[in-house]
Amino acid sequence: MIYENGEHQVQGEGYFFKIYEGGSMELYNDFAIIDKVRRNNEYSFADAKNYKRIRILDYYVSFWADQLEDMNTFWHRLDSPNTALARAGVTIIPPRSLPLFYEVVEEAAQTKEEQELLALIEKAIEEKKYIIHFGV
Repeated sequence: MIYENGEHQVQGEGYFFKIYEGGSMELYNDFAIIDKVRRNNEYSFADAKNYKRIRILDYYVSFWADQLEDMNTFWHRLDSPNTALARAGVTIIPPRSLPLFYEVVEEAAQTKEEQELLALIEKAIEEKKYIIHFGV
Protein backbone atom coordinates (compact mmCIF):
# COMPACT_ATOMS: atom_id res chain seq x y z
CA MET A 1 0.00 0.00 0.00
CA ILE A 2 1.41 3.45 -0.88
CA TYR A 3 0.26 6.57 0.95
CA GLU A 4 0.31 10.15 -0.36
CA ASN A 5 3.28 11.08 1.86
CA GLY A 6 5.50 8.48 0.15
CA GLU A 7 5.11 5.96 2.97
CA HIS A 8 4.72 2.30 2.01
CA GLN A 9 3.14 -0.21 4.37
CA VAL A 10 4.31 -3.77 3.86
CA GLN A 11 2.80 -6.83 5.48
CA GLY A 12 3.78 -10.33 4.59
CA GLU A 13 4.53 -13.65 6.17
CA GLY A 14 7.07 -12.97 8.89
CA TYR A 15 7.19 -9.21 8.83
CA PHE A 16 5.19 -6.08 9.53
CA PHE A 17 6.84 -2.77 8.75
CA LYS A 18 6.54 0.59 7.06
CA ILE A 19 9.09 1.87 4.58
CA TYR A 20 9.36 5.64 4.21
CA GLU A 21 10.59 7.59 1.24
CA GLY A 22 14.37 7.49 1.45
CA GLY A 23 14.42 3.88 2.67
CA SER A 24 13.96 4.18 6.44
CA MET A 25 11.54 1.70 8.01
CA GLU A 26 9.67 0.94 11.20
CA LEU A 27 9.37 -2.62 12.51
CA TYR A 28 6.37 -3.86 14.49
CA ASN A 29 5.51 -6.52 17.07
CA ASP A 30 1.93 -7.76 17.35
CA PHE A 31 0.23 -9.18 20.45
CA ALA A 32 -3.11 -10.95 20.83
CA ILE A 33 -5.03 -13.28 23.12
CA ILE A 34 -5.32 -16.90 22.05
CA ASP A 35 -8.94 -17.86 22.70
CA LYS A 36 -8.39 -21.56 22.25
CA VAL A 37 -4.88 -22.99 22.53
CA ARG A 38 -4.12 -25.76 20.07
CA ARG A 39 -1.65 -28.04 21.86
CA ASN A 40 -0.18 -29.80 18.81
CA ASN A 41 -0.15 -26.76 16.56
CA GLU A 42 2.81 -24.90 15.12
CA TYR A 43 2.00 -21.19 15.36
CA SER A 44 3.40 -19.07 12.54
CA PHE A 45 3.21 -15.57 11.13
CA ALA A 46 0.51 -16.81 8.77
CA ASP A 47 -1.74 -17.16 11.85
CA ALA A 48 -1.55 -13.44 12.61
CA LYS A 49 -4.54 -12.65 10.40
CA ASN A 50 -6.71 -14.80 12.69
CA TYR A 51 -6.27 -12.52 15.70
CA LYS A 52 -7.33 -9.07 16.78
CA ARG A 53 -3.83 -7.72 17.36
CA ILE A 54 -2.28 -4.82 19.15
CA ARG A 55 0.62 -3.51 17.10
CA ILE A 56 3.58 -1.87 18.83
CA LEU A 57 6.66 -0.37 17.22
CA ASP A 58 9.73 -2.50 17.85
CA TYR A 59 11.45 0.68 19.01
CA TYR A 60 9.24 0.66 22.14
CA VAL A 61 9.34 -3.12 22.62
CA SER A 62 13.14 -2.88 22.71
CA PHE A 63 12.91 -0.77 25.89
CA TRP A 64 11.37 -3.62 27.87
CA ALA A 65 12.09 -6.85 25.99
CA ASP A 66 15.44 -7.45 27.71
CA GLN A 67 13.71 -7.43 31.09
CA LEU A 68 11.68 -10.46 29.97
CA GLU A 69 14.71 -12.72 29.45
CA ASP A 70 13.67 -14.97 32.35
CA MET A 71 9.95 -15.04 31.47
CA ASN A 72 8.80 -18.60 30.68
CA THR A 73 7.44 -18.81 27.16
CA PHE A 74 7.11 -21.18 24.23
CA TRP A 75 8.47 -20.48 20.77
CA HIS A 76 6.15 -21.47 17.92
CA ARG A 77 4.80 -24.62 19.67
CA LEU A 78 3.66 -25.56 23.17
CA ASP A 79 6.19 -28.38 23.16
CA SER A 80 9.05 -25.90 22.63
CA PRO A 81 9.67 -24.24 26.02
CA ASN A 82 11.93 -21.23 26.08
CA THR A 83 12.34 -17.90 27.82
CA ALA A 84 11.83 -14.31 26.66
CA LEU A 85 10.18 -13.09 23.47
CA ALA A 86 11.15 -14.60 20.13
CA ARG A 87 11.94 -11.17 18.72
CA ALA A 88 11.97 -12.42 15.13
CA GLY A 89 9.54 -15.29 15.62
CA VAL A 90 6.32 -16.31 17.32
CA THR A 91 6.09 -16.44 21.11
CA ILE A 92 3.33 -18.07 23.14
CA ILE A 93 3.12 -16.54 26.62
CA PRO A 94 1.38 -18.79 29.16
CA PRO A 95 -0.95 -17.44 31.87
CA ARG A 96 1.65 -18.07 34.61
CA SER A 97 4.05 -15.61 32.92
CA LEU A 98 1.54 -12.80 32.40
CA PRO A 99 2.00 -11.04 35.78
CA LEU A 100 5.72 -10.52 35.04
CA PHE A 101 4.91 -9.44 31.49
CA TYR A 102 2.40 -6.90 32.81
CA GLU A 103 4.80 -5.53 35.42
CA VAL A 104 7.62 -4.99 32.92
CA VAL A 105 5.42 -3.34 30.27
CA GLU A 106 3.67 -1.15 32.84
CA GLU A 107 6.98 0.20 34.11
CA ALA A 108 8.15 1.22 30.64
CA ALA A 109 4.86 2.11 28.89
CA GLN A 110 5.08 5.31 26.85
CA THR A 111 2.42 4.95 24.18
CA LYS A 112 -1.31 4.47 23.72
CA GLU A 113 -0.56 1.10 22.15
CA GLU A 114 1.38 -0.04 25.20
CA GLN A 115 -1.58 0.97 27.36
CA GLU A 116 -3.78 -1.17 25.09
CA LEU A 117 -1.32 -4.03 25.54
CA LEU A 118 -1.61 -3.67 29.33
CA ALA A 119 -5.40 -3.94 29.04
CA LEU A 120 -4.97 -7.03 26.85
CA ILE A 121 -2.64 -8.63 29.42
CA GLU A 122 -5.12 -7.85 32.22
CA LYS A 123 -7.91 -9.49 30.23
CA ALA A 124 -5.76 -12.57 29.56
CA ILE A 125 -4.90 -12.83 33.26
CA GLU A 126 -8.57 -12.60 34.25
CA GLU A 127 -9.59 -15.20 31.68
CA LYS A 128 -6.51 -17.44 32.21
CA LYS A 129 -5.65 -17.19 28.51
CA TYR A 130 -2.38 -17.33 26.62
CA ILE A 131 -1.01 -14.38 24.65
CA ILE A 132 0.63 -14.78 21.28
CA HIS A 133 3.42 -12.47 20.13
CA PHE A 134 4.42 -12.04 16.50
CA GLY A 135 7.91 -10.56 16.41
CA VAL A 136 9.43 -8.48 13.64
